[in-house]
Amino acid sequence: MAEAPIQRAILDAFQAMGVLAFRINSGKVKTRGGWYQGAPAGFPDVVVVVPPSGRLLGIEVKDGKGEERESQIRMRADLTRNGAVVVTVRSVEEALRAYLDVREVV
Repeated sequence: MAEAPIQRAILDAFQAMGVLAFRINSGKVKTRGGWYQGAPAGFPDVVVVVPPSGRLLGIEVKDGKGEERESQIRMRADLTRNGAVVVTVRSVEEALRAYLDVREVV
């Protein structure tokens, strides 16, 4: 399965649980008026706010063959250094397991 359907399924699962989760677009996109700059390159695909602490869980979604790019590795290090948790997943089940793991630690 490609990354986009996995991301959508992850967001749907968090929404069904009542958990605050967002898809984050990163990098530059050409528009009619020039360029739109999203989040910095390498920012995780999905961001979850983990209650009750409000801790940030970044979820990088990969398909069966996908590997992290250098920008994603650097961003993971930056976010982790600042208290966030960042994981790479290939399924909804892995994303939900990561969420439960972070929630239990808090």
